[in-house]
Amino acid sequence: MPIIEAILGAIFAGLCMGIVSEALYRLNFARSNLLIIDGQFFLENFNKTAGLQVTYIFGTIVHLMTSIGFGIAYWVICTLFQFNPLSLPTISLYVFCLWLLMLFSALPIAGKGFLGSRIGSLVWLEQLLLHAVFGFGLWWSLRIL
Repeated sequence: MPIIEAILGAIFAGLCMGIVSEALYRLNFARSNLLIIDGQFFLENFNKTAGLQVTYIFGTIVHLMTSIGFGIAYWVICTLFQFNPLSLPTISLYVFCLWLLMLFSALPIAGKGFLGSRIGSLVWLEQLLLHAVFGFGLWWSLRIL
């Protein structure tokens, strides 16, 4: 798999994840919104505050850049260890690790608490669903690329 396919697949997966996150948030099925979390984190790191539209813009950029980074990391891991990048178990394990990183690292660093507890008690489950969407999007897009 060429690296560009991993990048494009991860962008597609990130878009799917962002759309589902936004939809669940707007329908009040989720308390967290990845685009808002990413935008707030970015702006807070520069001691800036902004309205919701600007937060969404920066959040979308950060979210997609993170997705690209995860696509590159997936490509590196598959290349180094000679894993089949189209393998559903390989993608599932990789995305499971990303989910754990989100819960134990990204959300606390973003000020959302351990497992996102400052947002809500079930954020860990919301994130599991969103990461499953990312994994399926990555798997599907890599298969068609």
